[in-house]
Amino acid sequence: MSSLTQAFSLALTGMRTSTNLIALTANNISNANTAGYTAKSATVTTVEYGTEFGGSTISGYTRSTDQALTLNLVEATTEEGYFSAQKSYMQQVQSILDSTSDNPDLSDQMSQFSAAWKQYAAEPESNIQKQNLVTTGNNLAKTINSIATKVNQLTSQVNNDIATSVTDLNETLKQIQDINRKIQSSTTSGQQTVNLQDNRDQLVYKVAQYMDITIQQRSNGQIALYTPSGKLLVDGGIGAETFSFNGTTVLDSSGNDVRTALIGGSLEAQFNFIDTSASAASSNVAGVGVIAKLNAQLSTLVTGLTSGLFDTAYGAAVTDSLAGTQNGQTLDAHFFTASGLPLDPATFQVNANILAGTSGLPETNTQDIADSLTNTANYSASGLSATNVTYEELTTAILSNFQQTANSIIDQNDTVTTQKSYYTETLANRTGVNIDTELSNLITYQNSYAAAAHIISTVNQMLTSLMQLVS
Repeated sequence: MSSLTQAFSLALTGMRTSTNLIALTANNISNANTAGYTAKSATVTTVEYGTEFGGSTISGYTRSTDQALTLNLVEATTEEGYFSAQKSYMQQVQSILDSTSDNPDLSDQMSQFSAAWKQYAAEPESNIQKQNLVTTGNNLAKTINSIATKVNQLTSQVNNDIATSVTDLNETLKQIQDINRKIQSSTTSGQQTVNLQDNRDQLVYKVAQYMDITIQQRSNGQIALYTPSGKLLVDGGIGAETFSFNGTTVLDSSGNDVRTALIGGSLEAQFNFIDTSASAASSNVAGVGVIAKLNAQLSTLVTGLTSGLFDTAYGAAVTDSLAGTQNGQTLDAHFFTASGLPLDPATFQVNANILAGTSGLPETNTQDIADSLTNTANYSASGLSATNVTYEELTTAILSNFQQTANSIIDQNDTVTTQKSYYTETLANRTGVNIDTELSNLITYQNSYAAAAHIISTVNQMLTSLMQLVS
């Protein structure tokens, strides 16, 4: 009787083990296309009661990993985060400047304004040409105003994006810390942690999008994350750092400025984009000091039109026109005006007196003014050096400069995105679910289950027969 009971017990443990293995395999198959899911396997060990064999059981679960590929993917994720953010902002700059158009608005308006002066110089007594000149000048001013306004809006957007990034970073670090604690608790109680580790990996990749990180494994199954400079991000025994953005820089929970420690990912790209420091404005690195350079170059254009060659010629013509009056009407020495130092493109406009009609346009020396718009000069601003160019050529140089920057960043982003995709796919192939393998395992486990079930059925029949004989 004891031998039959022992056989029954062994077969029962076999059924239980096979059931768990079937469930594990089914879970692998159902998650074969789940991003970040790694193939899970079980460690089957024998059970012994003294010197007697007591069957089999699952003593633990493991997941398929590749540490080297994982680190490569983390690094690629950081680079992709940096260039992806830059690409997004530079595409907005392209849209603001209309630089991808065959006939960008800024160049077109400058060309129309220059042409209007030529037409007016030929017919200075024509009211139609006067009105056309004012209209085209006003259109040019509005175009520059619009660009400047959108640049300011983009600056605000980037600041808001930084605040959002910091908030998301804090939440992600907290989630990693929570999983760290769950893994430690599960390990202590003998529960499996492989799914928790999968989830934590995805959170680590998310942190890597924001900044470059180093990963340290802890003996209790937890991990610690640090910046390359050694700034703690999260550690099981210590907890997760909490950062804040004050509108200028990032502070840690102790109030220390840690902006320079958060490098390599989208956060650095965001700060670099709106950096107005002298070093950023003079940097040749694509994507650094973009807002500062854009404002400086627009200001250079505005300065040229309000106090440069054109304005000087315009003022001289006014001075020569009956001592500042003409046909009983006051003549103003400035066609365009702007305020600020350096001149703010957002304030650039046609002289308010000219718009209101209280100040007239000169009718003498008008050809000198028209010629000043096509004469060449040298212009220099942050990120721009234009030699012997007209105003139209200056606008083209500004647009071309930022278009080249955008193209460079887009190319770099494409490169790192391809690299990240390669590591993602390679890691998935190495650690993900192989359907053929899992189906083969499923057949094996089902056969084991069926064999154990057959043993139980046979033992049950034998026990029933013995009970009948005894009775």
